[in-house]
Amino acid sequence: MILTAVLTVVLTLAGAAGLAIAGAVLVRRYIDGQKQQFIDILRSYFEAESPEKPSQFALLVDHAAQLFAKHAVDQAKGTLLGMQSGDSRLEKAMTADIVKDMATAESPILAGLMSAFPTLGRRLAKNPAAMQILPSLLSKLGINTGGGRHAGGGNGDHSVTDYGAQLKKY
Repeated sequence: MILTAVLTVVLTLAGAAGLAIAGAVLVRRYIDGQKQQFIDILRSYFEAESPEKPSQFALLVDHAAQLFAKHAVDQAKGTLLGMQSGDSRLEKAMTADIVKDMATAESPILAGLMSAFPTLGRRLAKNPAAMQILPSLLSKLGINTGGGRHAGGGNGDHSVTDYGAQLKKY
């Protein structure tokens, strides 16, 4: 009876150990399978499927590089356009000053008209050659521009002044 009891305990312990070992083997195989699936997923993300089709990681890096490059180009473009805008504004302001000074020298009435009608002043600043037309237009309207000092020497010569040529001096 003692022998049977010892044999039963030994067999029970051996069975339990066998079950534990079998469970450990099954768990190990399950973990190895999960690990292999994870490795396969990572490989599919980092490795290209074919030479023609890049990997998902390569596509992600390419997209990030394109976004960075676009931002850098937009930043540089904004800086350059800002510099050009400043130069353009300065040039327009200087042209307007020159036109106003020329109009004042030509006739105080023209200078007064440019001050009274800002749109006229801006138009003349954009197109200084239009100052040749303005005295004849004003005389048609019955406004005497005074004939002031002309580019022809101020000797009473009422020839048409070439303001475009005058501006080229500046």
